[in-house]
Amino acid sequence: ASNGGGVSSQDTATLAVADSQIVRNEATADGGAGRFAGSSGVTVMGGRVSDNTAGGRGGAFTAAGSSSCTIRGVNVTLNTGVLGGGIAALGTTNLVVRATSVVWNTATGRGGGAYVSGSQSVLWDETRLSSNVSPLAAGMYIVNAGSGSTVRRTNITQNVGECRGAGVVCDGGTALAISSD
Repeated sequence: ASNGGGVSSQDTATLAVADSQIVRNEATADGGAGRFAGSSGVTVMGGRVSDNTAGGRGGAFTAAGSSSCTIRGVNVTLNTGVLGGGIAALGTTNLVVRATSVVWNTATGRGGGAYVSGSQSVLWDETRLSSNVSPLAAGMYIVNAGSGSTVRRTNITQNVGECRGAGVVCDGGTALAISSD
């Protein structure tokens, strides 16, 4: 598939995925496991998203446009993309990642675990962001994100990058709050 190798939701669609295995899918562009775009409301709860590949953004998932996307209790592992080996959030996306493991993902560009660009509101809560690989910002790369962006109670460990912050890199006027409570 061009976009959304495993699952695709676009425009006014809503989608709920529960306790599923989304494994070994490929997209030549964005979202190896899934791409959620437009005014989509997407919830992914439980399960495993592994061994997916995107030729562009989001080896596992890409949430783009005015999407609302919640990822909770999911193991996002061993996915590969150019920007965001695990998860990519783009545009006006409202993204919530909670109680999720984002580990062992690879980006050939930026954000081994996650790539966030121009998003209004991003919340990472009680999440493990670990052992991801990328030349820049192996854990998470955030650029031009809104003031509602928060990383809370998240373990950011053992990410491997070649330059500028193996854990988290913020660019382009990003306002990010990181806290343990």
